[in-house]
Amino acid sequence: MKKRKNWLTALLSMFVLASCSLEEDTSSFSTPDNFYQTKEQCLSALNSCYIPLNGTYNYTLFIATEACTDIMYINSGTLDSRLDISPAKPRHGETVWNNGYKGVMYCNAAINGIENSPLEENEKLPLLGEGKIMRAFYYYLLTSFFGDVPFYTEHVADVETQQKIGRLGRMSAVETREYLIP
Repeated sequence: MKKRKNWLTALLSMFVLASCSLEEDTSSFSTPDNFYQTKEQCLSALNSCYIPLNGTYNYTLFIATEACTDIMYINSGTLDSRLDISPAKPRHGETVWNNGYKGVMYCNAAINGIENSPLEENEKLPLLGEGKIMRAFYYYLLTSFFGDVPFYTEHVADVETQQKIGRLGRMSAVETREYLIP
């Protein structure tokens, strides 16, 4: 029995001594400084600009915006009762606000990365155009729902910029749209 215990102790010691280190090699991790190096990476960043649309454009948005019009009819009392949108229960409005600004944030990051990438100008221009159109779309959606909204086009990379943007006032919907559609 003692021999078995010694053997088990030796085996456990080998596992403990041969275990992995908690030190992690982060040299291969992507950061904004080393990510936008190829066209594929820039396209990947642009693809992320579409992610917030999945949470915004779903059946609840259409119920909230179209079910009370002649365009759409829902024969269900349970769905109609979910339309109690108010400041106390923002539901759909909160989703549009959060996803809209998440989209703006993704677009600003992609635009900033593409502008600073080593790509040729003829490769950058279509990618920048797509990013700016997506950002304009998100602001159109936000101004359609909420009217005057906070407006920014900078990439939020540090705490100072985040704090500055957090204190933004609302810019008129007309000025926002005029800025985005020259």
